Amino acid sequence: MAGGALVNVFGTARRKGIRMGVWLGALILLAAWRTFAADSCSFMESYQDKVICLNDGGEESCDEIPTGKFTIKGLFFTDGSLFADSSAIGASTLVTISVGNWTFSDTLGDSKLAKTTSTFTLKGHYTIKLALSSKGLAVSVKASTGTDRAGNDLEDSILASDDDGLPSGPFDETSTEADIEVDTEDSSLTASAQITVAGTVATKSVTGKDGSSFDISKIKITGTSL
Repeated sequence: MAGGALVNVFGTARRKGIRMGVWLGALILLAAWRTFAADSCSFMESYQDKVICLNDGGEESCDEIPTGKFTIKGLFFTDGSLFADSSAIGASTLVTISVGNWTFSDTLGDSKLAKTTSTFTLKGHYTIKLALSSKGLAVSVKASTGTDRAGNDLEDSILASDDDGLPSGPFDETSTEADIEVDTEDSSLTASAQITVAGTVATKSVTGKDGSSFDISKIKITGTSL
């Protein structure tokens, strides 16, 4: 009887030990996944040609201008490297972001990324927000592209303008890359994310009030991390 009880005790302890090992293994795997989660980036972009006509002394004159907008959401430096170096981030820190054909580069100025959300705004062009935490550097961008009615250039298109004027159908390009670089006085850190691209192109011919013919395109694309 005593021997049977002893076997039961050791058997129970062994089963508990196995369960504990399984739980510990799962926790280790979860921690490893969290530590090495991949950087990611997604975007949405729309692009459209518009025909603008002006009447100058009774004579119509028409021209084609590109217009568009995009949003970007990304999370970079998920390995914790930038957060670990946050004490070196200050006013002179240079941040450079590139997604497709669009690039932004500026120093942080008075906003210290290590403690607050840094916001960059150029009226009519973009609003860019950066927030650093232990999860990584969160990037949010809203921008206008093409040309305004006064003929002033806005931001570069991410990719949509590449297919301007092409026949209607699927968007031509299928991938691009997002890159970010943060330069402090002590170091230079980079991160990137591969992006899958899909979308549509719709092109048609229109005639302006002055009789000119234009091939105008309307393009919508999305990008998601691979």
